Formats: sequence, structure tokens, C-alpha cells
Amino acid sequence: MVTDAAPPAGRAMEPQDLSASELEAMLSELLGKYQEPAFQRALQEAYSSCARQKIGLQAALGPLVLSVQKPVLEKYGLPGNASGVDLMKHAVQRRICEGSDAVEDLANQARKALGIEQLPKRQVSAEEQLQRGADETAAKFAGDGQPQLWQQCAKMLEQAMAKGTIPEASMQFLQELLSREAVSVPSILCLFRMAQLGIHVSLLRGLRIPSEVPEVVELPPAKLFFERYALTGSPVVLRGAFSPERFEPCGRLPDFDFLRQKCSHRRVLVKSLGFQDGAGRLQFMTDPELKLPFAAYLEAVERCERGEAAMPYYLGKVPLAAELPELAEEIRAARTDPQQEYGSCFGDLLPEGVFTYFGCGRNTTSVHYDAHETLGACWNLMICVCGRKRLWLYPPGDARFVYPISKDRGPSMDFSRSSILPFQRFEELSASDRARYPMLANAAGPLEVWVEKGDLFYLPSSWWHCVEGSEERNIILNWWFAMHPEKKQQAFAEQVRAGGYA
Repeated sequence: MVTDAAPPAGRAMEPQDLSASELEAMLSELLGKYQEPAFQRALQEAYSSCARQKIGLQAALGPLVLSVQKPVLEKYGLPGNASGVDLMKHAVQRRICEGSDAVEDLANQARKALGIEQLPKRQVSAEEQLQRGADETAAKFAGDGQPQLWQQCAKMLEQAMAKGTIPEASMQFLQELLSREAVSVPSILCLFRMAQLGIHVSLLRGLRIPSEVPEVVELPPAKLFFERYALTGSPVVLRGAFSPERFEPCGRLPDFDFLRQKCSHRRVLVKSLGFQDGAGRLQFMTDPELKLPFAAYLEAVERCERGEAAMPYYLGKVPLAAELPELAEEIRAARTDPQQEYGSCFGDLLPEGVFTYFGCGRNTTSVHYDAHETLGACWNLMICVCGRKRLWLYPPGDARFVYPISKDRGPSMDFSRSSILPFQRFEELSASDRARYPMLANAAGPLEVWVEKGDLFYLPSSWWHCVEGSEERNIILNWWFAMHPEKKQQAFAEQVRAGGYA
């Protein structure tokens, strides 16, 4: 059994991930059992039973497959239950990320024997993956049903207006867009969602957009911050606002000895599905999906910093209270933080608390905007703890020009992702990409900003952005808030008049 680190004194540590060679042996053994005729007959009967009873496959397949997996899991030192299955799955995913083709091949053979979907292909480039998303979204809204989709959009706007869930000025703007064939249905649906969240019609129209992100070297009082930035939805960087002297976690969190002492017994959610782009960066396009020993993550960062291996993971969009509660406590104990300084400028903090994004090796996210299912509009205050972050920003109204794609497969209407290539201006694209994304030439963005250690960056809700981390370890902390009631009232108070907008 491979171990990544000893647990801190007095703290229990669950079984560690199997090595690639151990997983090859385990998967070979499981594959043989899955392929036995008796098991295949039982599997097919379970599938048929699920179809007849119209119940989920997990209910029928779980106990059947576990009956085969249990002795094998226990043989390799894992619990013979659902927890052991999860540990096996995460270990498989981890070793594939680290480059084990043999584990990937055996895992896919096992999945095929069970009749389940193959693992995502990691060999495609980031550009190809984004193009695939664009093509899938275009196909969903193409064909003979296009006029009907436009009618559905118009009806949706009327219903929202009747219910009072969208401002009148925003509705008129969206109705104008419905009369233009050049504007896609996903773009309109995206802007509709932003209007429901309370994003002001001026931002949806692309008006009053700053030419650059202002940099402020003195901490403004909360009242001024609210009036100048939060109320207008304008991004800003407060340079050196949270130095280690004012915000102690800026001094402690980059220290791996400190992190190991506090958290080496934890497993953390990381993003592992990364696609390499033409600039040699790994672009991570999904939410965290792999549970990895935190000690193993720290070791991977150190190997990358020494130039020994590429960084295959990204600890991104991780709520500290749930994943690394010891670090959440460090932040609560700090003498000040963005919530204490500027929480009055926003609504409630997300229930999950403070999030972290912790990467290495130029970890990159594709163009997207943030919203929250429960609180709606999401307003981001971000401290850079170490390293640096490069961001490109596109205002909300650029939804017409950045080719929104569905966040999930299937019927999802969440178009918070974009298929455009991050960190490439229209004039820098190849001829084929300019032909694929011609509307990008009309975008008001990008605005570029660099966020350094100790800086506080305010990213308003619904601003599209892509993010690239520094080559060395880079850590940011995020406070996400709901919209301040006064700001939402401002969007709904603006009414349409005969000569324009009030």
C-alpha cells in the first residue's frame, strides 16, 4: 500500500491511494470477474429490471457490482463497501492524471464490461474541446425548430415581465435582440438570466464600460467602495490591501510545512480534467471532481516547481469549511478580512463560506461568468495569497459576442461558459478561428488585470473572465456574496420612457 504522508499526531488517516501497479492488478482481477458469463447474465437482468420498473440503474446495479468488488477491495486494503469503491475510483482517476495509460485502458475495459460510459478523453486539445462545446450548442439550437425557439424566448420574456422578475428596461432590450437574426438564442438566454439576477440594463447593453481596471493604493471606506464600485458593477484592484501584516493567512498559507502540519490528513476536491492549449497551459473546464490526499497535492506542486513533472491537478473552487476546515479557522481568526471591511456593500455571504483556488504551472480556466443557484448574482472579493493571477474580463453585455455554451450536457439552460479561446484577442486568432468566432470582433473586452500577493480584487457579478495562474504556486481566497438589495432595486427602478431610459 502506497502512503503519501503520515497523519498528524492524534489524527486518523483513511487508506491512501493505490499505486499504478497495484491498480493494474486490481482492475485486471475485477475485469475478469465482470466478464464471467454468470455475472454478465445477472447484469443484463438488472438492466432489464430497471427498464421495466423505471428505476435508476444505481439502485439495481450498485449491490450487484459491489458483491463482486467487495472481496477484491478488501484484498487490496480498501473497505469492502461504497467508501472503498469511491477510494478506488479516485485512485484510478489520480493515476490516469499522472500518466498511467495502462490504468486508463483497464478502467475503460472494466467500464465497457459494466455497460457504462467511457472515461473522458484527455488527449484532445483545449481548443478542440471548446470547439466541441460550441458545435454541440449550435446543433441544439439549429434546424427547423429555430422559429419556434424565438417564439418561446418571446413568451418567456412576457411571462417574466408579468411576474415582475425582470426589469422593464431589460425586457425591452431583450425584445430588441429577438428581432435581430445575428444574435443567438444562447446569448439571449444568457442575458435573460443576468437580467433576472438584477444586472443593470446599461451593463447588458455594453454602456459605461471602463477602458481599464482602476488600481487603488489606499483602502477606500466601505461607503465609497459601495457607491463607486459595487453599485455601478465596476471591477477594481486594491493594491496591497491585505498584506501579511494585516491579514495573517497571507503569510501562513503559502508555507507548505504549515499546511502539512494543519491538513495533511485531509482529502480535498481538485479539478483533474485538464486540456492542454496551444500555449502549453492546462485549461480546467469543469468543477472539482477528484478527491485527492492533500499531502499528495502539495507534493505534486513541489515536483512541478522543481521542474520534475507537469502539474496535473488544480485545487480550484474549493470551499475551505468543507474541505480544509483548519484553514477556514485560520481565516476566521484573522484580525480583518474582506467580509469585515466590505461585507456591508453586498448581501449574504454564500453558505459555503470562503473558497480557495490553489494551483501551479500556469493553471488556467476558460472564459465564464459566476452566478449561484440559491443566492443568484455572485459578487466576488478575491485576495491573492501568493503567486499572481492574470485575468481577462469581458462585461456582461459581451454575452452577445463570446459564444456562450451550455455548462452541462443535455437540456441544461445554464450558459455561463464561453467557447472563445482564453487570452487571445480577435485579431490574434487564426483565420479559421476568426471565421468560427466573427462576433468576438465586437466585444468591449477584454480588460486585463494582474493580481499580486496581498491585493484585493473586486469582480462584479456576471462579468465574463478567464484566469491564468503563475508558474509557481499561486493561491487566492474568494468571498462570494449575494447582491445588495439597493443594487437590485436600482435595476428594477429604471423604467422605459418615450424618449429612452429614465
